[in-house]
Amino acid sequence: MLLAYCYSAGMVAADCMYSVLGELTRRFAESDVAMMLTLLNAVGLQLRSADPAAMKDFVMAVHSRAAAAGPGGLSKRAEIMLELVVDIKNNRARDVKASRSAASAAAAAAAGGDKSKPAVAQNVGGGRGGAAAVLQPGLLKWLKASGVDDVTLANISWAKLVQPNKKGMWWHPAATDAAAGLLPGLLAEHMHSSGAAAAAAAAAADGDDEYEGGSGGAGAGTGASAAQLLQLAAGMRMTTDARRAAFVAIMGSEDCAEACEKLLRLPLKGDQSREVVRVLVECCLQESRYNPYYGHLAARLAAVSKSHKVTLQYCIWDQWKEVAGCAPRRLLCLAGLVAHLLGSFVLPLSVVKPIDFDACATWTSKETFLWRHTLQQLLTSFASDADAESAFSRLAQQQALGGLCKALGLFLKLRVGPWLVAQADAGLLKQQSLDSCLLRLARAEKLLLSSTAAVLAG
Repeated sequence: MLLAYCYSAGMVAADCMYSVLGELTRRFAESDVAMMLTLLNAVGLQLRSADPAAMKDFVMAVHSRAAAAGPGGLSKRAEIMLELVVDIKNNRARDVKASRSAASAAAAAAAGGDKSKPAVAQNVGGGRGGAAAVLQPGLLKWLKASGVDDVTLANISWAKLVQPNKKGMWWHPAATDAAAGLLPGLLAEHMHSSGAAAAAAAAAADGDDEYEGGSGGAGAGTGASAAQLLQLAAGMRMTTDARRAAFVAIMGSEDCAEACEKLLRLPLKGDQSREVVRVLVECCLQESRYNPYYGHLAARLAAVSKSHKVTLQYCIWDQWKEVAGCAPRRLLCLAGLVAHLLGSFVLPLSVVKPIDFDACATWTSKETFLWRHTLQQLLTSFASDADAESAFSRLAQQQALGGLCKALGLFLKLRVGPWLVAQADAGLLKQQSLDSCLLRLARAEKLLLSSTAAVLAG
């Protein structure tokens, strides 16, 4: 009942409660059945409302366990518990008096009919069966105002909760725990992180200049454990729990879908959620060459959360301010990431408005290097010529950005086009890619320079 009231008060999350029920189902001894009956009588309906899918899995597991016991293999208490499970599954509240009578009968049966031992019924509390531990609205409001959400144990399994010799902030789940499933006690196998891009991260931990790692990214198959990834995170100066958890989720996932799910499950509060995108961008820029995994992951996060999308834009702006101190490898990764996000319409082309293309004649070689490669990769990243034309057309239609349209159009004409031809002459660009780039560049240049906004700005 203590655990049930902790759940009702918001101190324990539903996933932990399902983990407890899963462990009890796995053992299914008489004492375990008694505890399950108490928990379900207390907060069964709440758990169903919090996660119907997990409740469905639990019901299936209980029935499977009961079927394995065979005819006549169930005690009276287990039969009562199965009836309650069915009622909760169907969202049907049980009569409290009936629940107490049934619990008393079960307790008497468990005592073996020995009259010298008093039959003690399970405490099902007040209220209706399946929701006996539900707190009063006034008390819940007071708990919320007291900041109970800040101490909620979320994404923590029962096995981890009772694990001895825990150290540090053990209640702050690692990213692997965050996606390990809501019912670890019911699952035959646990999901293990494969350590994607661990080799790349290991090299990156030794410093930018010495990093000569492989392709990295998701699914690298190095099989690094969470502990190893946390060591790599320390080497990359991931100094906070939020940054370390985000790093493990990103680098320890098989693909961007798994990584996105893990990141969204992290119990981050307020400004901590911004660390997710910052860590993602930093991991991307540590690669030896641009890995599309990071672009797809950033696109998923931006699609799910407007906050992540805004943070992504500001992170890119911050990186553009630090071009002078970046190695060419890092600039190429940045160019690839920006081109991916613009070419897939995750961010609008107007995001480049902080860049003064009018002053390109006074740029450093690194600035010119970055923007030539960014625009080259952008032109090739569009799925079709129509998409490329649509992106530049949207920018050209913005009256307030006439100066940017004119400057960007001239930069494409004078700095990017001739450079692309020189790249092809040097054998660094295939003729087919050159033709496609030049065709899209010419159309973009025409749209930008002939737009009403550009003419008015000129």
